[in-house]
Amino acid sequence: MELTKLINKMTLDEKIGQMFQSCVAEDSIDELCRQIENGEIGSCILTDNDIAGTSDEQIDGKLVQKIRGASQRSRLKIPVILGRDVIHGSKIIFPIPLAQAASFDTELGEEGAYRMAREAAKEGVEWTFSPMLDIAHDPRWGRVIEGFGEDPYLVSQFAAAFVKGIRKAGMAACAKHFIGYSACEGGVDYANAEITDYTLRNTYLPPFRAAVNAGVATVMNSFGNIGGMPSVANEYIFRDILKGELGFDGFVISDWGSIEWQIYTGTAADKAECAENALKAGIDMEMVTQCYRESLKNLVKEGKVDIGLIDDAVLRILKIKEKYCGNAVIDYAGVCLKEDYDFAEKFALNCAVLLKNNNDVLPLENKKFILSGPFTHEIKGLFGSWHAGSYDNCPTFYEELMKIYEDNVILDDSIHKIKAKMFDVDTVVLALGDDYSDTGERASMAHIEIDETQLILAKRAKQMGKKVIAVVFAGRPLVLSELEIYADSIIYMWHGGAMSARAAVKIISGEFNPCAKTPITFLRNTGQIPMYYNGLPLPIREPEEYGYYCEPKFSAYNDERSTPLYPFGFGLSYTKFEFSNMKCDKKQLSAEELKNGKCFDISVEIENIGDMDGAEICQLYIRDVVSKIARPIKELKKFKKVFIKKNEKVYVNFKVGIDELGYYPQKELVLEKGEFYIYLGNSCLTDSKILIEVI
Repeated sequence: MELTKLINKMTLDEKIGQMFQSCVAEDSIDELCRQIENGEIGSCILTDNDIAGTSDEQIDGKLVQKIRGASQRSRLKIPVILGRDVIHGSKIIFPIPLAQAASFDTELGEEGAYRMAREAAKEGVEWTFSPMLDIAHDPRWGRVIEGFGEDPYLVSQFAAAFVKGIRKAGMAACAKHFIGYSACEGGVDYANAEITDYTLRNTYLPPFRAAVNAGVATVMNSFGNIGGMPSVANEYIFRDILKGELGFDGFVISDWGSIEWQIYTGTAADKAECAENALKAGIDMEMVTQCYRESLKNLVKEGKVDIGLIDDAVLRILKIKEKYCGNAVIDYAGVCLKEDYDFAEKFALNCAVLLKNNNDVLPLENKKFILSGPFTHEIKGLFGSWHAGSYDNCPTFYEELMKIYEDNVILDDSIHKIKAKMFDVDTVVLALGDDYSDTGERASMAHIEIDETQLILAKRAKQMGKKVIAVVFAGRPLVLSELEIYADSIIYMWHGGAMSARAAVKIISGEFNPCAKTPITFLRNTGQIPMYYNGLPLPIREPEEYGYYCEPKFSAYNDERSTPLYPFGFGLSYTKFEFSNMKCDKKQLSAEELKNGKCFDISVEIENIGDMDGAEICQLYIRDVVSKIARPIKELKKFKKVFIKKNEKVYVNFKVGIDELGYYPQKELVLEKGEFYIYLGNSCLTDSKILIEVI
């Protein structure tokens, strides 16, 4: 049936019903189904709580079937679209999104999104509230682990990859949180944010633009306020920017309870005002709270809400239902497949960052060593937040080490005994990290250092002259300054999912050569927050001389260095790569030529001069030398992962055009004439550059 004709057949109550998403509880399923039959519910989120995915709660297929049956008994037989937070895996858990970004491999990201969506669909899920596209500048924020880091370009590339992967599985994706949620003051969840229009358009908006261009079905609003205006009531960001400028034709859903939260922020007097504000702003569906159901009908009668806004919202919802409802067929034989476990291992391997490896302590030869640390026997803790998957077939770090090193593993579960066992070995392997419950929603942390009880292990081992290998299973980028003093080697495994432990051992043994890079800055001290690589230049020195992030001549602090502990885009390998012969095919292009599609062709030669085959991630950054509005010192604009055998070389090519050189001073992309530096290297600190000019 043509959707506009269907809308014309609907009563106002049925239209409002389409705009409501209910939670699902087993003890109230009969009442839920009655409301669905009456056309009072348009969607269900397959959980009865607002942190589904942070517990071990599983999807009940019988409830899914009951819900679907009820919708077919409704007057117009409009299906209920079934949603769920499937963030980095369904039954089989992959690395957290922040870790996935460390791979700098969007093909892996797309495949991972496809596999998690395909598996979730086998349990009846038709719509996942993923990907999260919030730019992370404050690692204290618990939800930093759900996004893809601090760089707009990197996050945008993974945004498109995730949406494509989810769509490939026949599932609706949801880009969240629109917009600026991660800019919450103090890293406090739901707190106010202050974002200028310039920063919004150049930092926070690009990932959503990429998601829309990739065909994302839905968008979720941000919690919190921007400049005092609740995002859920912000007509400018939803109607003017998202639906207007970006041309988004899907529907917008509120985050859990956020429409009603306007009462708590003092920006609405009651539920009716909450509903009026949200609908006028462009929120098409309300999650769980019932401001729309209780108030919209009267608001229409009173003339406060135009029925055209409701019809537009319903049309948007029905378009998405027409495309995605019915695609998910329950088939439990299609979950927990061996091929997905194998992929989880591959993904975890490619996400692990080797942060330090003094004197080539790693790979670890097959000799006796002590193993200790709180993550030695952990399984659940490796999954990270939003992890409601299966623990079956998931090994521990100890079990995997025993497979390779056998009797050479000396297990020591007590920090009080470790000293007595150290005399027979020269190496200590420590399984460290942070608890998954310290990350995720409502899990901000004021202190993000490795805790003292874990540091004691490294201190004692180092004090006795031992080599210390620290394997860190963590969500956010922890402050590792003190650990770095005592550890000879640090492997950052993140919360790497079901096969994280196996991947860690393959890296330690040298079976896999690490290749990932940091997608977010690792700080020396929480007092440096916010610190991110693509900040604006200080008005005190030439960019190469200023103190922030680079620190050759000027320190930003009297009591701490200005540099990060590990910069953006950084990661070591067991081999060595050399960049040379950086070239550009032309020194100048006119602005008109660039606007018509011409590009600068940039190339560089990368040679593996080490003793192992390995992969390197070539990163291209730009700097606009002179601009009307200050631009970042460096901006990532391209990257490419290349595998190079030892003693061999490859040539990497990039095209740099208007999309890379332009920026948004306002709503339109602007390309200014002038000089630009192009940098190529293996982290944001590369100083290999050439100069090009737009004339």
